[in-house]
Formats: sequence, structure tokens, C-alpha cells
Amino acid sequence: MGNVIVSSITRTPVAQGGGVWGGLGAGESYIYETDFEAGVLGQGITDFVTTFNTTYSNDITGPDGSAQVAKMSPPFQAKYFGGNMLNVDYGAGSDIWVSWYQYFPTGFIFANGINGDGNGGAGALKWLRLQYVGNSERVTLGIDATGGWTSGPALEEMQYDWIAGEAMNWVERHGNVNYFYDDPTTPKIPLQQWHQVQMHIHLSAGDTVVGDGDGFIRTWVDDAYLGQVDRNTMPINGNKLTSIWMGDYWNGGAPQTQSWYADRVRIADQPPTTTDSGGRPYIAPVGA
Repeated sequence: MGNVIVSSITRTPVAQGGGVWGGLGAGESYIYETDFEAGVLGQGITDFVTTFNTTYSNDITGPDGSAQVAKMSPPFQAKYFGGNMLNVDYGAGSDIWVSWYQYFPTGFIFANGINGDGNGGAGALKWLRLQYVGNSERVTLGIDATGGWTSGPALEEMQYDWIAGEAMNWVERHGNVNYFYDDPTTPKIPLQQWHQVQMHIHLSAGDTVVGDGDGFIRTWVDDAYLGQVDRNTMPINGNKLTSIWMGDYWNGGAPQTQSWYADRVRIADQPPTTTDSGGRPYIAPVGA
């Protein structure tokens, strides 16, 4: 894996209603929040439980003007970045909101058309992972190349548009592991800009028939609502959610040695007081 950092901070698993981890922000109560301000520049971040190829940086300022950010720098063909943000203990009926900002500099490449095992050689890029007991069961928010794109630093052709349910019985229940959003207007991701990405998951193991109870996953990029996935959001055996990861895995490996940035991570287990244009509770972007 390389450059694995294990935090010296001991955090016990957070249960539903666990309250504030690290104070208030923007009028909300979070179970976890970080702006990466407390770490030593150039050293592996200790804000997460474990991290891979991620350090504190002041290369750029954060979306709210903060001085430090997290810098993810997996070398060529490395698969690991980010890491486990928080250990938790959530069962059926729980709601989790996870929000973070990402920034991709000029020249960033998702794929070269050769290295990787995803669409156009992009690899399956797992940017947010929710893991359950045993870690093989997980729900992942992914990023994908638009049709026909195979090479070059054309980040504007990338978009968050799929949710994967690994070892979640989605194949047996729904015919596929990946759910793709149908909306072709899913926002693209331009270079040299901070953009907020957010997921709200309502946990349900599903019904005994493929009705999936009331489980759902909602996703946003900034203020743009991407849609709702109605599927079982826990393994059908009822295994609880145990950890929340930022990224951490690039199937096929990075196409080149490069860096990108993350900042302003927020995780909540109670409905935010702000809502989007459709009345859905979400963590509002900076300045909204």
C-alpha cells in the first residue's frame, strides 16, 4: 500500500445520536468534522483513523479560505489514497450525511486509456465508501468517464454518476452491482475549482421481497441534486455500518504520479437545518 499513516488519536465507534465530535460548524452538529488545520505540513494526516498517500498541505487555500488542506498523492499505479475517516456503529433506520470538498489542478488525469480496468481505462474510482461488518460489504460513490472519453487530462469529461453495492446482494435483487444515474446532465467536474460532494444514506436491510424497505441514497455536487437510489442500503443479513472512508481505492491504479486536494469534511447523523431546492435536508455549500 505504501505510506500508510495510522492515527495516534483513539476514537471509539460513534452510535446513532452520538452528538458532536469536534464542535459546531455552520450552525450544525456533526459527529465528525475537519478542515485539516491542526496537522504538520508535509506529514501524513492524523485526522483520519488510517490514511494512505495523504498529507497536510498549504499548496492552495481551502474553499472557505482556510490555510491548510489534505493533499492526496498516490504514485504511478498506486491504488490507495484518502482513508478511513471514522469508525461508527449504525443500524437500520439511521441516517448519515457525508460532505467534503475536492479540488483537481490543471493536468490532472483520471485515465490514459491503457492503465486501469474501468470505462476507457479510467479504473473504478471509489471516492466515498461506506463499509459494514467484515468490510467486504460496502456502498461506494464512484466517478466515471462520459461516453467516448479514453485519454488525456480532460477532467471536464468526468462526473459522479454511479453507486456500487458490493456484497450487498444487488445482483440477485436488482440485476447489477452498479446503479448509474440516468440524467445525462449530471454536473461535470471542472479543474482548478473547489466543489462540494455529498451523500445522504438512509440505512435499511430491505424487505424479504425486492421492495428494499425504505432504504435510499441521495447525492449532490454543490447545489445540484443528482438523484435518489432506492435499494437496500445495508447487507440483507442486517450487518451494521462500521466505517466511513474518503476514497481509498483506485482500481487499476493511478495513471501517473499526481496530486489533488480535499477539505472541509463534515459527517452528520441528524438532519441538517438547511434544505436544497427540493426541500431535502443537506449540508449547504460554503457561501450558500
